[in-house]
Amino acid sequence: MGDEILVIDDALAPDLIARLTEWAARAEADGVRPRPWTRRIVDALRGRAGGAGWRRNLAPTDEHNLADISSMLDTAGPARGAWAALSAHLANAIPIGCELVRGESFALAVREGPAEREVIVSLDARRAPGRVIVRPVGAVPPLNAGFPRRTLVFRTRAPRGEDFEALSGFLRDHGATKCDHYVGSLHDHLMRSYAMLADRGAPRDACLGAGLHSVYGTSLLDHRLLEHSERAMLRERLGEGPETLAYLFSVLDRPRALAEPLALGAGAARVELRDGQSLEISRRAFDDLRWMECANLADQDTLKDFPSLEAFWAAGE
Repeated sequence: MGDEILVIDDALAPDLIARLTEWAARAEADGVRPRPWTRRIVDALRGRAGGAGWRRNLAPTDEHNLADISSMLDTAGPARGAWAALSAHLANAIPIGCELVRGESFALAVREGPAEREVIVSLDARRAPGRVIVRPVGAVPPLNAGFPRRTLVFRTRAPRGEDFEALSGFLRDHGATKCDHYVGSLHDHLMRSYAMLADRGAPRDACLGAGLHSVYGTSLLDHRLLEHSERAMLRERLGEGPETLAYLFSVLDRPRALAEPLALGAGAARVELRDGQSLEISRRAFDDLRWMECANLADQDTLKDFPSLEAFWAAGE
């Protein structure tokens, strides 16, 4: 599937369409609190700017989410069944957002975030109920698509590789999507850290370590997804190397320990721990930990505060 806009009229069974339409009408009748649009909206269908609308988020995530939400839709009425039916028509599509939406102006809302495509299901009894419009995010639906006023919208992305999906699923299953962070959730921060290193061709252990860097908490983050007693489980799931790096990251007095090691040689480094003690680690482990720290700080726009780490990051480009 490229950049084209698809219109599908037979993706959902009539009984499912009826249940979805009734469910959406009840939600509207219950009174979803109106919320003004804060993003630039251009309504090309009417040739003028669109107005206000409302939406109800059906998954506990925001627009920055990267995690597969299909398992989070159990309590969202028939939305889970709708995705199960739609996925048969959408090869390699992972749902990362789901909303019940009212308002034509939403059709062209400019959305930020990692979603690549939107799957829009008409729940408007007057405008082709059950019709599905699949479009790249931000693309204008064709005029003859009959864009509805009441819709169920899935935001999707393509799969990003075996390690990415295994890491994402592990973090989701251990509560990372429920923890707020600098932009989006802790899950999103960790996945962006992983992706930054993977895109640079960093060692696999460092990439996965970056995606796990705060699972045990850190010197700057008290919240833990795992306890140290669960180290064996994490090693079994994602490997001994990444787990060891995540553990070290949790006990170091960082970022200072990585920006200013106590000693640094060709084969080893001595670094300070959070408890004031020091530890000698291999130079390979030290460099992997620096990769992890650089990705962590870069994602939060604070790498510039640590010149030695910023220089290390730049040298690896």
